[in-house]
Amino acid sequence: MKKILLTLAVASLFVGLGVSAQTPTLYQNQGDNLGMQINAVRAGVPRMASTSEALKQAREQIRIEKDAFKSKMETLKAEVKTKRDQERTALKNKLNEIKDSAKKAAVQRLDENINKLNSNFVEKWTKNLSDFDTNLSRLIDRASTTSATTTDLTAFTAAVDAARAAIASARTALQAQAQKTYSLAVSTEANLKVDVSAVRESLNWDLKAVKDLVQNAHLSLVKVLTEFNKIK
Repeated sequence: MKKILLTLAVASLFVGLGVSAQTPTLYQNQGDNLGMQINAVRAGVPRMASTSEALKQAREQIRIEKDAFKSKMETLKAEVKTKRDQERTALKNKLNEIKDSAKKAAVQRLDENINKLNSNFVEKWTKNLSDFDTNLSRLIDRASTTSATTTDLTAFTAAVDAARAAIASARTALQAQAQKTYSLAVSTEANLKVDVSAVRESLNWDLKAVKDLVQNAHLSLVKVLTEFNKIK
């Protein structure tokens, strides 16, 4: 149990890394949108019966989904690498129109840094979701041994259903984010600052949206732990 609590605590630290302290008007209805996304995903997650066998089946399904997600993210990483190589070449050709060598070097550094920031968050949140799956499986495994003497696992299984839906929703968003690159659309030398600012803002919006879903998945896992503590 201590190991589970410790892992959850560590995961929360990773998820808690901020992207931006600002919450623009666009996200004022984030809570409603988030709930709609999770409900849509939840509809596709089979509900479990409150039996030991059903818990074991759910645990196996989580393993399958975890492995599939890992494989998909590795494929996307390779695809993005190829795409970024092409974008670097295109940016370099575009920057030939700019005479100031210092400005050209600065733009190239920013291009690399922005995309590196995105890949760092994608990798971190990918690990978070993997940890969530591992901890959820452990809780299900322990609850299945308890069900022989506990007749009512309704609240626990409902929490597991919600956690699986929240994790699935976060996976979907993270896969979409992993495919994105942020190429600087350089127009003119005079507009360099504006061009860079637009790309950075776009990245910030995107990361904020994914972060909300990963944090919600973490909170849903904490709820499973809470319900488990009631039946152990």
